[in-house]
Amino acid sequence: MGDAGFEKILFTIIYPLFVIGIIISSVITLFYRIKKKKRMSVGVLSHWAENYGLRLSMAGNVFKSVDRLAANRGKDYYKARQVMDSRDDGPFLEGKYKNRKVWIYEIVGEAVPGSGVGTSRTYVNQKENYLLGIPFSSQKTHDLKRVFYGWCFEFSTHTIPFHLLVSRRFLEGEDKMDTESGQFERDYDINKDAGIQGLQLLDPVMMELIYNSKIASVEFSDSSVVLCYTQPQMDYEVMDNIMEYGVKMAEQVDRNFPLDK
Repeated sequence: MGDAGFEKILFTIIYPLFVIGIIISSVITLFYRIKKKKRMSVGVLSHWAENYGLRLSMAGNVFKSVDRLAANRGKDYYKARQVMDSRDDGPFLEGKYKNRKVWIYEIVGEAVPGSGVGTSRTYVNQKENYLLGIPFSSQKTHDLKRVFYGWCFEFSTHTIPFHLLVSRRFLEGEDKMDTESGQFERDYDINKDAGIQGLQLLDPVMMELIYNSKIASVEFSDSSVVLCYTQPQMDYEVMDNIMEYGVKMAEQVDRNFPLDK
């Protein structure tokens, strides 16, 4: 047998082993990430996404998440731009639901003192990391910060000409806007004074939707509304609830601001 024949046989044996090794390595890596961060299982997400006609990608989604944060410069995302880095390559779902664009992705945000959610991890202290469009600072420090692992459910809307964050009490700071609902004021904080336009958005219908949704926070800005869930795992009932109320809130935004500007 010549050298060419021997090399062909060797390639035939080694190449499949190499491919199998890559597959096994990828599965182990994904399993480790799921176990380490207590992520939702592939089965749960796949089954749920299929029911809603959404595309699911379990890994390799860093830049997809970056694109969403870049498209929503008006949103704070619980300081995710300072906290998230290349470790945070979580599942990403996208598609349309009731003729509304939907994006669902993991979020790592800074836990607010007194909120009762979150865990501690080391991160690079910087104004904004390179994955989100700003280079690393030449002077970097590694700090221990309390963060939470949660989810963003984003729904497209008409253009919202301001930023407004509504969150359950103990998740955010002092309330800075008065509404007409005493019950809403007791349970939610509104951390941005958007003036008359903010009150136009937070009409009785919108406040009732937010209140009944029982979501941790709702953030309005740019061309979407984001509902944030501040735990790493959810069940079908929670996901279904967020989808239904998210679409209703997006529809109400479009009613309150009927024209793109």
